[in-house]
Amino acid sequence: MDYTAPEIVIQAKNRKKKELHQADVWSLGVIILELCLLKPEPIMTRLNRKEITEHIQANLLEAYKIYGRDIADILTRMLVLDPEQRLTFKEIRELLQSKYDVSY
Repeated sequence: MDYTAPEIVIQAKNRKKKELHQADVWSLGVIILELCLLKPEPIMTRLNRKEITEHIQANLLEAYKIYGRDIADILTRMLVLDPEQRLTFKEIRELLQSKYDVSY
């Protein structure tokens, strides 16, 4: 449950395909954040939007201090509560390709 996106927990019914992909972006963001900080992040034990936001911001600040702006910026855009505002997998790939000059 800790990796589950807020929109999946709050509104399990009437999900669209895009929302499911955006939920996967959220989950990946939480996993990457955990790997960066080397500690589990029980984000979804906080079901209040304000508490989730505050918790994410505190951990993103910690990641920024350790790894710098690049990882914090990408994670910030992955861990947005509104799935419509969240990065897509395509956008993440394009960001990484442009930042690190990687092509597939």
